Amino acid sequence: MPGLLLIAQLDGPPQQGWWWSTLASGPALTLLAVALLCLLLLVYLGVRLRRVTAAQRRSTVRERLAGDSGVAMIEFVLVTPILLFITLLLLQTALVFTGLFYVQYSAFAAARSAIVYIPSDYGLPPNEIDLRSDKSSVIIGSAMIAVAPVSGRESGTSRTEVDVGPMFSRGFSSMYSSLGEDEPPWVNGMLNERLYYAINHTEVELHRVYPGVGDGAVRFEPLDGYTTFGPKDAVAVTVHHEFALTVPLASRAFALAGESGSYTPASRSGSESPGPPGQWTLIKARAILTNEGIDRRLPPAPAVPRR
Repeated sequence: MPGLLLIAQLDGPPQQGWWWSTLASGPALTLLAVALLCLLLLVYLGVRLRRVTAAQRRSTVRERLAGDSGVAMIEFVLVTPILLFITLLLLQTALVFTGLFYVQYSAFAAARSAIVYIPSDYGLPPNEIDLRSDKSSVIIGSAMIAVAPVSGRESGTSRTEVDVGPMFSRGFSSMYSSLGEDEPPWVNGMLNERLYYAINHTEVELHRVYPGVGDGAVRFEPLDGYTTFGPKDAVAVTVHHEFALTVPLASRAFALAGESGSYTPASRSGSESPGPPGQWTLIKARAILTNEGIDRRLPPAPAVPRR
C-alpha cells in the first residue's frame, strides 16, 4: 500500500518556485506540525523534569525518609525515556523534511534537464526521445545526482543501466587535480556510497501531460519507448526515492507511516563490513515544465513557381 504521509504530488508552475510548492504541500505541513508538537512536548517535559530535580535537591532528610524522594525518582525515570524519544523523533522529522525538499529539487532538476535535452540533437533528432537513449540517461542521472546529498550509504554496484557514480567521482578528482590539491578521502568513499544508494533506490519516470477533458483533471501518460514532443508541450518528471531513515527508534515511526522497507547500509570503514539493516520510507515528487524546443524547420516550398 502506498504511504499516507510522504507521498507528495507537487505540480506547481516554475514561476512559483519549486521550494514554495514543496513548503505548501501536505507532507511538508504535516512534518512541520509534527516538529511543532515535538517542540511543545520537549518544553513541557523539560520544565517538568527541572521541577522534579529541583524538588529533589530541596527535599529534607525527613521528606526523604518519608518516601517523597522515591516518588520523584520514579517520575524522573518515567519522563527521561519519553524526553529522549521525542528528541530523536524531532531529529528524524527534520531530516525527512530536508529530504522532502531534496527529492522535489531532484524532480525539478530532471525536468529542467528534460526540457533542455529533449529539443537538442543529443543522439536523437530534436524534440524526440527514447527511454534507452542518451537523452534519457542524462535526465535520470541529473535526478540521482541532485538527491545524493540526502541519500543513504550503500556499497556495491549499480542495479540500473544509469550509473553516474564513476563519472561524478572522476569529475571531482579532475577538479582537485587541476587545482593542485590532494583528493579528499570522501570522493571515492562517502560520495560513491551515497551515489550508489541514490541510483539503486531512486526511480525516475517521464510523462506526457494532457489537459483534462470534462472533469478538468490533468492526465499523465508515462513515456513508453520512442516519443516525440512538440515545441511547447509540457514535460513531467516523477521521482520516487526511498529515503533512508538513520535515527534510532524514531525511524520506526516514519517507516510505519508510509510505504517502507529495509536496506543494508555501507559501513564507514569500507564496503567489506556493511552496517546493520536500515529503514527507508518512500518520498514521491513531481515537477512539470514546458519543453523549450523550437521547430526550426522551414515549411515546404510552394508547388507553384514564383516570378
